[in-house]
Amino acid sequence: MSTSIKIAIISDLHCTSKKDTATITRLHGELLPKPISRNPIESIKERIIFEKLIADYLLCLGDVADKSDPSGLSNGIGYLNEIQLQLNAKELFLVAGNHDIDVANADPFHMLKSLDLPAIDPDSKSSYWNDHFCIIEKDDIVLFLINTCFHIRTTDDLASSPPFNNDIILDDINSRLNNYQNINKFKLVLCHHHPVQQSDFNDKYTSNDLIDGADRLLNIVKDNGFHLVLHGHKHIARIKYDDDLPIFCSGSFSSLENINPFDNKNTFHIIELKLDNHLCKGKITTWVYNYNSGWNKCEDPNFSFPAYTGFGCSYRNVKQICDEIIDKFNNWYKNEEPNKILPFNEVVNFFPDIEHITPRQQDELMRYFRDTYGLEVCPNIKNGATHIIKLKL
Repeated sequence: MSTSIKIAIISDLHCTSKKDTATITRLHGELLPKPISRNPIESIKERIIFEKLIADYLLCLGDVADKSDPSGLSNGIGYLNEIQLQLNAKELFLVAGNHDIDVANADPFHMLKSLDLPAIDPDSKSSYWNDHFCIIEKDDIVLFLINTCFHIRTTDDLASSPPFNNDIILDDINSRLNNYQNINKFKLVLCHHHPVQQSDFNDKYTSNDLIDGADRLLNIVKDNGFHLVLHGHKHIARIKYDDDLPIFCSGSFSSLENINPFDNKNTFHIIELKLDNHLCKGKITTWVYNYNSGWNKCEDPNFSFPAYTGFGCSYRNVKQICDEIIDKFNNWYKNEEPNKILPFNEVVNFFPDIEHITPRQQDELMRYFRDTYGLEVCPNIKNGATHIIKLKL
């Protein structure tokens, strides 16, 4: 099997056919193909071509539509198919989001079902809608897709936590995941709602969006050797751990809720995963959208989520990496020339884990280098460091 794959992540498109919704989503009824920079779909396709981006799989984490708009859902799936084709991705997988659910219909899931989603094969589709989850295995990957919207039948349900605290459901999940416990493939969990607490900027939905029973669900996932949890819904990108399990919250591709009012940005992510003896590490590259210039990597190291970051570093304390780097390059460090640089690619060659540290760890590494050794990583490691230089003290 492959020991390295790339997955592209898109979440919370919130597509709608309605006009006068430009303050809600960038994918609305008045969207024009040109200028390209003002069309997020055409702009991301242009970026993919320009940077020769590829991905093995395209994963969508829900809310393709906005407020159950059927044309928005259909258009959104079309956009995803275009991006999948441009990335040369083998398959597209998605999970349902609360905005994809039509509570006015006797079958709230009829829109997604009519589009033959979320998976390709009939057995997976049947399991997803009837059992509230499905497991899909490919040559190099196992996907555990969770329907965190299965409980939504009325408008009131939209404000309630996804219930995964039922022993029968959890026992069924554990029994079926157990079949993949020792398989040496990339094992990913996909869901829409968050399994760990993610505060909202206005805290309106902080509690009722959290999966009820998430702690038990995550324990099952960990016990069966899954490597990464991916979810959407909150619109703001984050990476955190539950014990040693990384949980990545994708930013919103095109919704403006929690974006404009709080000086945030829409995001698109590609994660390169590496697997070595059941241990998984990831490098996350993120592009942000600007209405006038399209998709680019953010140059602001203080932005809420960096252009380059990762997870899976085997060092518990990143200060240890810094100390070992100084030991390895001690001759350079002791050199009297204050402006002599150390190429960062040489550091990565000997310490590849430095590409797998989280944003918080990146900040800690930068501070420790500067305060303890008088060194500056340039540019900021979050923007793609090229060298380390001694500060003039």
